[in-house]
Amino acid sequence: MGLFLAVSAVSCDSASKVAGVIAEHASRNGVAWSKAPPDQVNEESDAAIHASMGGWVVIVWPNYFTQDASLAETLSRGLGTVASTVHVYDGDYWSHLLFDSGRLIDRFASDPDYFAESREDRERLQREWRGDPRLVAAAVGVQPETLARYLEGEQASGKAYTDDEFDLDDVWVFVDFWRRMGIAYPSDSARPEHVIRLMPGWEKRLPSGDYEL
Repeated sequence: MGLFLAVSAVSCDSASKVAGVIAEHASRNGVAWSKAPPDQVNEESDAAIHASMGGWVVIVWPNYFTQDASLAETLSRGLGTVASTVHVYDGDYWSHLLFDSGRLIDRFASDPDYFAESREDRERLQREWRGDPRLVAAAVGVQPETLARYLEGEQASGKAYTDDEFDLDDVWVFVDFWRRMGIAYPSDSARPEHVIRLMPGWEKRLPSGDYEL
């Protein structure tokens, strides 16, 4: 089975504030939750919230989590800030959504027509998910050309920069893309600052929003 991953980053100096918004969002949608020890993360149920680095708090969501876009929107609105979320589907493609104060700024998918059933679907999805490096760059304070190659889609190959870790056709290239945005993806050994454990039933109760391919 391929890689399924959902991870978000919020421009914020406090992991505690981020944890509070996540907990409130869960409660509002009828999902019970509890705090869990940072050294006992359960990948099936836990939102692992890492300490702010470079002004960004990164959240690694549970396995097979499809509600990251809705939560990124909620975090962005609730904290009045920028939130980025990345979703990897079965190791085949990665997508990126960017919000500012709850408003969708940009969306990108490396293979936007993955689920297309017709030519019309394919054209619509390619148009909607093409990504615009100018919009992302303006939101995070970098130059558009710094991000442009990462948003070229499935036709891209090689590395965007010689010091990148991943090739452009590798779904993990989002780590390099994030790094150019100022976001540090947590290392395997990194321990989160807060862990919000979602009780059974979260899969059906937490909204996904209208952001899926």
